[in-house]
Amino acid sequence: MIARLLCLLATTSALRVEKPTSLLVLRGGSLDMATKTVNMVGAAYHGSFGLTLASDPNFYSPSGMSPLKYFEADAEGPVGEFAFRGFGIMMAAMGLAYLVEPESKALTALYAIATALFTPHMIATYKTNKAANKKMWLMQIPMHLLVTALTVKKAFF
Repeated sequence: MIARLLCLLATTSALRVEKPTSLLVLRGGSLDMATKTVNMVGAAYHGSFGLTLASDPNFYSPSGMSPLKYFEADAEGPVGEFAFRGFGIMMAAMGLAYLVEPESKALTALYAIATALFTPHMIATYKTNKAANKKMWLMQIPMHLLVTALTVKKAFF
């Protein structure tokens, strides 16, 4: 897990940035990236999780294909399958919207609002859900917060 975090930090600090500012300075630049770049991050984030959950609602569960297991139990019955597959379809649609208009400020706002609204739910899942794999959520939450920070900053500041 520490190796993954170091890899994330190393690649994040290597981002090419535009218009350096005194706020959020990072190795000679800032977190102010082009709209198209921020949208690509949002599309990859939402699209990758979306496509996998749309194809298999238990993709990140014990019976799923992914080596990453967010839960220690599968989605239960047709309701669980419907919910996770529906969630995946919506996330996939959000990711694929990038192909239509990659420089859309509305798309940036969509990614920002979605990640910001999802953050409390994600943290509550880590804290209270007995079926949650705590180690996976400890890795996922910082990545989610980074995507949230990038999209919120670009969309609203």
